[in-house]
Amino acid sequence: PAELDSRLEWAKWFATEGPLKPNTEDAKALAAFENRCVAVVRLGIYAGARDEYNQRTGKAKAIYSNGDTFEGRYYEGKRNGQGRYTSKSVGKSEIDALIEKMVLALPEDSRIYVPLNDAWGVASPYYDAFIEAVTSSLACSPDVVKTALEFGFHSFYFGDYENGVRNGTGIMKLKDGSVYKGEWRDGQRHGQGIQYYVNGDTYSGHWANGSKCGYGTYCFAYWEKQLDGKTNKPIYKYSPGGDYRGEWGEEGFTIEEDGEKIHKTKKGIIKEGEWRMPDGLYYEGTFNRDYLPHTVDQPPAIYSPDGVPPPLSTYMHFPKWGLVQAGVMRKGQWAPQLKLIAVEAPDEGGY
Repeated sequence: PAELDSRLEWAKWFATEGPLKPNTEDAKALAAFENRCVAVVRLGIYAGARDEYNQRTGKAKAIYSNGDTFEGRYYEGKRNGQGRYTSKSVGKSEIDALIEKMVLALPEDSRIYVPLNDAWGVASPYYDAFIEAVTSSLACSPDVVKTALEFGFHSFYFGDYENGVRNGTGIMKLKDGSVYKGEWRDGQRHGQGIQYYVNGDTYSGHWANGSKCGYGTYCFAYWEKQLDGKTNKPIYKYSPGGDYRGEWGEEGFTIEEDGEKIHKTKKGIIKEGEWRMPDGLYYEGTFNRDYLPHTVDQPPAIYSPDGVPPPLSTYMHFPKWGLVQAGVMRKGQWAPQLKLIAVEAPDEGGY
């Protein structure tokens, strides 16, 4: 690959012209040094102890041939215990590149170099103001910005390992810059966890095999565009944009391609719960696989003997007025029943 060729060329340059070139004219010694440099580029570097079987063990650091790094504990040659893997080979996300650019634009006395991240951070007296400046100018999650400043601008995982696989609890920055904090099993998000999306949305709840599954809440961020009175540049003000709360899971469906029926499964979708609007009004019921409120047709098998379907299970709540009404939701349109079916006490504060 072209990337490997360039690294090999650099290794050969380093061996023949670099600052650590041996001070000798011995051709064999020079060739041996060049071979060691090329081997480092091809195989990476490991700095740590080995057991009686020459397996990596204990606390160590590894730099892989693709540029990725790991610093943590090994046992029987595999990552075990707590460690941090940084994926430099995938590059930086768009949001991380923008945050880094804003850090580098700060005055020198506002920045601090963080050796562990091999990147610049923000000095504590200016930290909070910088977070606010970034979120308001980029309309992004403050937790994403804080993670970038704490762990650097590349994707990473910091947490528990078992036999070389993520197991336990840990934090990961994904390729797009979003951040997950929570439980892991067999290398996937599994158990309780919260994910901070770049645009300010969050999901907090249960995960199974890498997807949202079980009870959870997805909160939407709403950013209002304004003009800064001093600079006359656009800035963004955050406010809650409503949320989904309820049961998440998967749904199988069949599509037809070239005359052939293909079965597919969509995971991480909300199945049943509440969709709450910023003004307090909320829908309660079922959803389709496109995340839209949708009243599910009841199969004839569960109808009563006289063919009458069971009561509707989808409702629209109007907490401000203490009203609840059953109805049918189709393609985003609410069709209420003619009569009011319940009256509930208004929420505190009129919501």
